[in-house]
Amino acid sequence: MNTPPSATKACRSAVRAEASLVLCLRSETPNFTPDVEAAAERIKQTSERVLALSKENGLIWLEAYEKMLDGVLKLEEDTAKDLSSDWVEKFVSTQADSISATSQAYLGAFKDRLK
Repeated sequence: MNTPPSATKACRSAVRAEASLVLCLRSETPNFTPDVEAAAERIKQTSERVLALSKENGLIWLEAYEKMLDGVLKLEEDTAKDLSSDWVEKFVSTQADSISATSQAYLGAFKDRLK
């Protein structure tokens, strides 16, 4: 593939400009030594903050999901009661209890992990 001469010229100009900037910065700050330990500490603090916020947001999301699920299950049970059919009411109640117990165990494990 052939690169157009104008693109090649533009790339060379950009490289030269960057090289000039580097030389300029070096000459203006001859004693410049990057503080690697300070940068590493800032990265560590930022990572810890991101992790803490992620855990906090995860707990909030799990609690909201749990409340929503409880509301749906209550709606199912109330709807089954309104049908005036004993077997449907019993079936939906058993299903709701099963889903509730399973979700409490599952969501509880996640919450414990995030605390």
